[in-house]
Amino acid sequence: MWNNKGFLLTPMIDLIMLLSSLFLILLCLMSPTVNTQVASVEFRNEDAKAGKGSSAFADKFVKVYVYSDGRVTIDKQLVPREQLAARLKKVSAPGISIISEENVLARDLHPVLEMANDAGIPKVEFRLNGR
Repeated sequence: MWNNKGFLLTPMIDLIMLLSSLFLILLCLMSPTVNTQVASVEFRNEDAKAGKGSSAFADKFVKVYVYSDGRVTIDKQLVPREQLAARLKKVSAPGISIISEENVLARDLHPVLEMANDAGIPKVEFRLNGR
């Protein structure tokens, strides 16, 4: 470690790099993992108490389909985007189900959600790919 000119830094730098690499590897191996499973949600309402189950309540929702090409349908009827807000205000159901294809982006769903909020729709359900 010493030579006639003084202290050699190269072996010390190598040792520090090796120890820091081992520390980082051990840190990655010992870090806790995050559970990403989503709990299932069940409706608790009058229909469920009456024995009809949660699907009876969800079936009363108006289905709003959002497609990747920008089309929007309400109960299988094509609705132009400029008429969507007016049509959502006419909804008399307890809520809407926004159903989208897998490749629809969140920024494409956001205007539909805002229009539903402005229309005063109390409950909104999201479904992916009709599931």
